Amino acid sequence: MDFKLSSWTTRFQDTEKDSYDVPEDAYSDVGELSNALNQSPESIASSDLFETAAALVHAFPKLSSAFRASLIDNMNTILVYFAESTGSIIEGGDVEALPQQKKLLEKTAYLTHAILHYMTLEDYSAAFSRDSDKTKVNKAKVGLNTHIDRLLRFLSSITTLFNVQLSRVFKTTPERDLFVQLFTKPVYALMEQDWRIKNDELKRAMYRVLCLSIKFHGQSSAAENAIMQHLTYFQHLPPIMAELLVTLFTTYDYADLTDEVLMSISKKTFNPNDTTGPKAVSVFITKISKDAPRLVLRQMSLIAALLDNSSFNLRLAVVETLGNIVEDLIKQDGSMEEYEEQIESLIALLEQRLMDSSSFVRSKDLQALTKLADLEGKLIPKRAMFTELALRCTEDKNSLVRRNAIKLLCSLIMHHPFGQLHGSRLQLSVWEDRRDKIKEELKTLDPEFLASYELPKLDVVDDDAGEDSDGDAMMEDAEDDAEEEEEVKEEEDNGPDEQAQTENPLPIVDDAEAENVAKLKLTYQYYTEAIEFVNCVHRGVKTAAKLLYSKNKLEVIDVMSLIVLCDAYGIEVIDLAVERMLHLVWMTGNNEDAANVVRKLIESYKTIFFSVPEDASPEERGKYVATNLIKQTLSASAADLASLEKLLCIIYAEGFFDEYVIKVLWSHFVNSSIPKTQRHGAVIILGMFASADNEVALKGLDWLLNIGLSDEDLVLAKYTCTALRHIVPPTKDGSTFKVARETEIVEKLSFMTTIYTEDTDWFSVAEQALDAIFNISYHPSDVATEILRKKYERSFLQKEDGESEVINLSQLLFLAGHIGIKTIVHLEKCEADFKRKKVLAETNKPEHEEELEMIGGTTEDDFADAVTIIREKELLYGEQSLLARYGVIASEISSKPEQYNDEMLQRAAVLCMEKLMCISPKYCHDNLHLLVHIMENSPDPIIRSNCVLGLGDMAVCFNNLVDESTDNLYNRLQDDNLMVQRTCLMTVTFLILAGQVKVKGQLSQMAKCLENDDKGIADLCRLFFMELATKDNAIYNGFIDIFSGLSNDATLDNAAMKRILKFLIGFLDKEKQQKSLSEKLLQRLNRAETEGQWKDVAFVLQTIPSKSEAVTNALKDGFQTVAAR
Repeated sequence: MDFKLSSWTTRFQDTEKDSYDVPEDAYSDVGELSNALNQSPESIASSDLFETAAALVHAFPKLSSAFRASLIDNMNTILVYFAESTGSIIEGGDVEALPQQKKLLEKTAYLTHAILHYMTLEDYSAAFSRDSDKTKVNKAKVGLNTHIDRLLRFLSSITTLFNVQLSRVFKTTPERDLFVQLFTKPVYALMEQDWRIKNDELKRAMYRVLCLSIKFHGQSSAAENAIMQHLTYFQHLPPIMAELLVTLFTTYDYADLTDEVLMSISKKTFNPNDTTGPKAVSVFITKISKDAPRLVLRQMSLIAALLDNSSFNLRLAVVETLGNIVEDLIKQDGSMEEYEEQIESLIALLEQRLMDSSSFVRSKDLQALTKLADLEGKLIPKRAMFTELALRCTEDKNSLVRRNAIKLLCSLIMHHPFGQLHGSRLQLSVWEDRRDKIKEELKTLDPEFLASYELPKLDVVDDDAGEDSDGDAMMEDAEDDAEEEEEVKEEEDNGPDEQAQTENPLPIVDDAEAENVAKLKLTYQYYTEAIEFVNCVHRGVKTAAKLLYSKNKLEVIDVMSLIVLCDAYGIEVIDLAVERMLHLVWMTGNNEDAANVVRKLIESYKTIFFSVPEDASPEERGKYVATNLIKQTLSASAADLASLEKLLCIIYAEGFFDEYVIKVLWSHFVNSSIPKTQRHGAVIILGMFASADNEVALKGLDWLLNIGLSDEDLVLAKYTCTALRHIVPPTKDGSTFKVARETEIVEKLSFMTTIYTEDTDWFSVAEQALDAIFNISYHPSDVATEILRKKYERSFLQKEDGESEVINLSQLLFLAGHIGIKTIVHLEKCEADFKRKKVLAETNKPEHEEELEMIGGTTEDDFADAVTIIREKELLYGEQSLLARYGVIASEISSKPEQYNDEMLQRAAVLCMEKLMCISPKYCHDNLHLLVHIMENSPDPIIRSNCVLGLGDMAVCFNNLVDESTDNLYNRLQDDNLMVQRTCLMTVTFLILAGQVKVKGQLSQMAKCLENDDKGIADLCRLFFMELATKDNAIYNGFIDIFSGLSNDATLDNAAMKRILKFLIGFLDKEKQQKSLSEKLLQRLNRAETEGQWKDVAFVLQTIPSKSEAVTNALKDGFQTVAAR
């Protein structure tokens, strides 16, 4: 019976493979087959031998390993033999031998196909598993190696066959396709298992077989179908299919198949609910464009059509492809002029995609532009536009887009084109000076140039334009500039005679002077363009600085990288950004991102302020670092200093500041000839170091006592007291640290509290001195009593001529109030110390002593009760209490501002009363109404601020007493004075985040601060809500109350209310919360009585991402109902 390849192939495909049984005489059959083929491969033409071979091959999986190996060897041998012999026949022109050779090839191909089919079903994925059963894994690895070796041999044999002109053997296309696909179909099937693709040698061998079949044997159409199917069904194959096409193009110079595949993709319609298909196609296109950009460029018009596809994955792929192609065109050797038109059109597409609705596409677009900006010295005319685009995108609503915009801005700065003449620094003032000098020269040599010179301006994106700007104006300006340049050229071409008729003749100059003028003109334009670029960067840095308080920690890190880069390039507007960056040292969170922010901050600060040349000596390094440290204290606020102290303590603990830095700081401190501000800065930094290591202050103790504590410079004395306070280090176990020169130190500090001076800096000196005394002295209450006695005698019994009684009384009241507060702190410390010692003693004492103590020992409760009695009764109401007298005086003066109308006295009296109210609940209750009245009616904003702080402290001490007065506290958020507003916001922020007060509708007043005209208040409020969002469901629980308060506030602009609500909804990231909130608001929507109420609720519902269909329908129906009314 004649052998028909199609029949045998169809029968094999349709037959259940398990039905094939191993021949009874398999052993002898294998031996017979091997002997026959070894003697003469042509013997396979024998029907009997072929059927024997077919029977063995059909049962291939059931054969022993040795038999399978024998069959594979035989098939490889005869396949190569027939391939080579066929090639020889074709070269020799022996046409008559081809029919017989065709039969031999077909039979061999069938047998090979069957074996390959079974090999595609073998599974050795266990070799890549992390199974604990090592024996199983090792066995799989052995099997995998054998499997790959056999496949490589087969693929090598097929490659040899495909190098033959098979079209000479198979005259019809169906015959040839059937024959070739016996080999290619198993290869595609082999690719379907990702563990095979991991072997590079095997992968390249499969590529060779498929590429040869496509280029030389007409398999392009079949390959196209296979590629399209594999893209959809196998997640690991899109990049593999792309590599196949790239190999086909680069190695075999065949691009038609890629064109056909890309054309099919451009016409393909995806189900809107299908995410797998578009994602696979996206990976495929991106991979081709990365490895062979020119290959995609051929069909760019079709690929660009995918930008209108609803799938963001496809649009994302096109954007990345655009970037890859432009990058490839730019990198080509030779001139860019031949590609200029293509580059322009592709970049225009990239610019348009920055308005894409998907943030992922916009981000990928910026990444593509960043790759182009990284190309040194390329696309210089486009960099101005890139800078403006980056600047616009830093204001995008999506953090990922903003991050990539910042990275683009960084790239543009690092690769800016203005470093040829004067280096890479971008100091605006320096560039303006350079341009001014050139301008002066040109005024003399060619004044008409400056009169007519107009550099094309960079488009400044309006802050209010938002995302509606599409960049068309930018492109139109560029076209207008090009037209103007052409007009200038035409005017120049008219010749000197024609121009001379209409213009005044210029002075005759020689060639050298003309060349000099031309050079100056170019230089002037160069400087002007540089200044425009720097100004644009300035705007970008100012915008980015606002993102330092972003809730996205990675974005914060990117902004810090930009600030460090700007500092390296000398950009001058980073001061505000650095100041904001400093406060990130307090960043906290439950994940690693917050810690990364602090680490990045430390790294950035070191780079900006403490980086010295590697060849600098230790002394030079110490001087440089110390000088920069002192500069950080100049004009620094109290908040800045607090943040700086925390940051420097962390850096100091790392051992970064060596002895040379500390020596320079001490030398500045003791040198009276240097400016006072530098001496102040030096002792401030030393005090910060002392808080991390008390040895710093101990080693300079003599200087602190003899130089710092002087009434000649009270600011220096204040910071000296702070440094002295840190002599006593904090101890983890609560043990007491004994200061060797305690008496001397306390006497010096006490002296500073009793001196008379009209300088208001005395109050801060006295405060810090008392803090130091209570920290250093073993019996601070005795010292404080003596201070009050001496101050009273100094003020009233021994008063000298010219001294003001008002000032003396003000200072005395200030001391009394602060001593009262410090006494309470001291009592709490004593109580904690008693408990520590009690626990330690109980741990070490024998059992019989425990029994004795149970009879007559002092318990912790007894001690705590004694402390409570002292605090609540003895200090302010005891017969022998010194503070009791001052409590009466303070409340008397505070209650009669008309009678005691001195501003300083009123401030001191109210402050003293507030502090004493934190001691005793009775005194607090008696004077609370007076304090609230003063807070609301005092004309002095400092007094109102102090009342806010005092009421906040009382909320911590006596929450039950002041709970009803918290509304009065929140009202100060709307105070006429910004200082009072800021103080109130910080106070309430602490109370809420610390859980000291319960919040309900008051959060709406906090939310209004998001729209405060003062940026500092608005930023602080953003930080508050970001921190509040980390509490369990805090914003979700309070959202309805916030919304009600904002919606009913007639003083709040509707647009401002929407911005606030949109900001707060951003924290509701849980779908469950969103749906629950939408259901609650739906009820309110149905109860809306006015159109304004309905619109407010509808806005919130529309802003919430997840909502039910009922909500969507209600929005439509509700609007119609309101409209009908």
